[in-house]
Amino acid sequence: MRAWYPMRKNNIGGPRIHPRTRHSRSLGKEEMPGGAVVPHFLLMRDPRIWNGVMANISRESGGDIDTYVFNVFKFVTKSTEYCTDTDCFQMAEYVQMPQEVVDNGKGDCDDAAILLTPMLYYKGVPAKFIMGYAGTSSHRWTEALWKGQWHVFDATTGDYFPVDEKEKRGYESLFEITPHSARGTFFPLMVPLFLP
Repeated sequence: MRAWYPMRKNNIGGPRIHPRTRHSRSLGKEEMPGGAVVPHFLLMRDPRIWNGVMANISRESGGDIDTYVFNVFKFVTKSTEYCTDTDCFQMAEYVQMPQEVVDNGKGDCDDAAILLTPMLYYKGVPAKFIMGYAGTSSHRWTEALWKGQWHVFDATTGDYFPVDEKEKRGYESLFEITPHSARGTFFPLMVPLFLP
C-alpha cells in the first residue's frame, strides 16, 4: 500500500505542490495524475493543529498529561467518522494531514492515527504511529505512554489497552513512526514508504 498524498500550495512546513495536481474543492478531493509518495512522518508535521484543537483540549485537561492523552483519544475517536479512501476521496489510497482530518471529520485508520500521534507527541507525550496488522488486515494505530505504561490507542475502533496485550488481541507492528523518525520493527534501517 502506498501513502499517496497530493502535494498542495501553501502548506507551512509541508510538501510543495506537484505541477500536475488539480484541485476540485467541490467534493473535497484532489485529482492526481502524477503525484508523489510522501513518508507518513512528514505528514504528521502539520502545525495548524497546535494552536487550535490541541490548545482547546489542553485547557480542558487542566494541565494533567494523562487526562490530556485520554481527552485527545476521545476527541479523535468521536470526531473522525470511519470512511474508506475509495468512498471518501475516490482514490485507492489517500492519507490526510492532521488538520484535514479535523476539517473533514472523516477518514480511515491512517488518518485517525496521523491525527492522534502528533497531538500527543507535540505535547511531550512519547507517542508513535504504528503501521502493521490487526488480525489479517493492514491497519494503523497509535502507541503512547499513558499512566506510566505504553498503551495501544486504536482511534478507528475506540479500543485502548496496554501494549503487552497487543499479540493476544491480534495486533502486529511492522513500522514505528514519529513526526521526526521512522524505523521498522523487525528491520530498523528501513524507511516505511510502502506496506505490503
